[in-house]
Amino acid sequence: MQISDVANVVGVSASTPTKARLVSLPPGSDQSEGVHRAHRTPSSAAVFSPSIGQLPDVIGQGSTGGVFSALSPVINSSGTAFPALPAYRMDITTDLLLPRDVLRLLLKDFFYYIYPLNPIVHEPSFTTDFNNNRDKVDPMFLSLIFAMCTITIISFPRKVQSYCQGQYYNTAIQMAERSHRLALLARPVDYLERLDVTLLSSLYLLSLSAWYSNNTNRGSFYFAELSLALTILERASPSSQFNNPDFSHGFMSSNNLITMELRKRVFWITVVGEISRYSMEGKINLPLFLRYNSAELDQLYLDTAPAEIDDSFITPTTFDFAGARLETKISHMVGFNACSKIHLIYAKYVATCHNDETGVWRSADPEMKRRVLKTFLNDMKAALDWLPDELKLDMRMAEANAGTDADGLPLEIVPWPANATTDGDIYLSMQAFLGRKTLYQTAAELPDGVNIPDPDRHDISYEVQKANLYVTQLYLFSIFLSDYSRVLSDLSTGSNKIKFVNPNDEIDVTHDTDYICRAMLIVMRCIKFEHLEPNGQSIIAKIRIIAAGLLNDIRNDISYGQQPSTPSSTSSFANKARTEAYLVAFLELLNKLAGENNAEDRGWLQGLRNENS
Repeated sequence: MQISDVANVVGVSASTPTKARLVSLPPGSDQSEGVHRAHRTPSSAAVFSPSIGQLPDVIGQGSTGGVFSALSPVINSSGTAFPALPAYRMDITTDLLLPRDVLRLLLKDFFYYIYPLNPIVHEPSFTTDFNNNRDKVDPMFLSLIFAMCTITIISFPRKVQSYCQGQYYNTAIQMAERSHRLALLARPVDYLERLDVTLLSSLYLLSLSAWYSNNTNRGSFYFAELSLALTILERASPSSQFNNPDFSHGFMSSNNLITMELRKRVFWITVVGEISRYSMEGKINLPLFLRYNSAELDQLYLDTAPAEIDDSFITPTTFDFAGARLETKISHMVGFNACSKIHLIYAKYVATCHNDETGVWRSADPEMKRRVLKTFLNDMKAALDWLPDELKLDMRMAEANAGTDADGLPLEIVPWPANATTDGDIYLSMQAFLGRKTLYQTAAELPDGVNIPDPDRHDISYEVQKANLYVTQLYLFSIFLSDYSRVLSDLSTGSNKIKFVNPNDEIDVTHDTDYICRAMLIVMRCIKFEHLEPNGQSIIAKIRIIAAGLLNDIRNDISYGQQPSTPSSTSSFANKARTEAYLVAFLELLNKLAGENNAEDRGWLQGLRNENS
């Protein structure tokens, strides 16, 4: 079901037009959500549909007062007066970024490509509010629109380039910076007193766009602000246990089911972001998950995981599970929750090995470390086995013996075809290339009569989520494998040297490293670039970390990893040439991905000339 099909249904989430005034509400109060939703323009306004990219024309300026009251003037006893201060900048509108017809394309791309990984906006409610010009009377909603545009511009500079045709901005980074500043200017002066989901979503999108544009200081600031806002909401919730250092997560409860689900999604996307940053940087700013021990993390997920149901089946009062079961497509939230589960494995690893009060990891017993790490390695490798078919990739080629594909044919690591573009020429499914000699298949190579249909909204969502899920799994698996290799080295030298009782049950570090490299190349080459781009700098950083291990190997002029644990083990890292082949393939992928993500740094017109030359 497309969003345009439910535009009228979700109208129940919007209250009837009435005159409203701002009231003081405690943080986390149910009434703080949608307190400004009372102002509506006529219901006959044109309907915005991300599915078809339609947005209404300007239908009037709307009300400019009533909800956000100005700060009263100050008059002291001597008669000196200070004028009243406005509650927000009334001159900030979406027209300061782009014309309405171009803005609609950015919002369409957001819901198609960014939303599957960041479903922190209730799409039907947003649609209704946008159609009713809520951005003209609610500055926080306007700020959210600019935040959504910022991350979309950063993620898809080429798409924005095609929309603008060089008419408005010289570079995408110029447009993104303007959108970012408008998002800040649009916020009311008392935005910190309005800790609702609109603000939380805006903060996360702004932090993400900052990280994707390599502005780490700005991204860290917004993310810290988001984490602090969640902490404040939790402390203000009625069920908060002040004598318990852990969150009780009472702030997620709400009489409004839309509010409750969005709070859960924001919480989990923050937790995942914190875990991801910890895995790359080794440090935590405001930990939301490390206060839990390993056993409590599973219960945390069960208690707070978002419902696996699409937005169109969520109203303020009901979940339409019966209607959702009639859909032939699985919910976007299945992939979202799968990402949370993968990161929870790493969180349990950190809680057990690096932050456990019992000191398991600090113990002097390397054998205990080996057993613990082996458990996490097995858990991570099987973390995606349960996925439904829509989100699965066939990884049999990655499990094949070194140098051959699943059918025993030679596996050739080849460069990208010279005539391929990033707009979809490099398209294949795992079923299409099983048994082939190369890891790519252009549209021109398809047999006669075989057409690749344009994917629908859900199919795009699945492809975007596949890239995120499998790259994240392989990246975290490589971290566990690196730690495991170091523990094996400790066990194999000096006084700690041991002989395994059953070597056949031991993990072959070299074989699994080979698997990671092969699997990563398969993932990267069976998903279109436009579905990789929404993952931004995150996917690039993860590939770089894996490639760095190969580079260190070549620098040291040794085979990667440990020797096979059993004589029967086979490994494509038996010689330096194979390691170099993987490294070259990764560098090629990184160059292409990083080049597209940095396209905003050069002039668009010059970039087009360079690409056509």
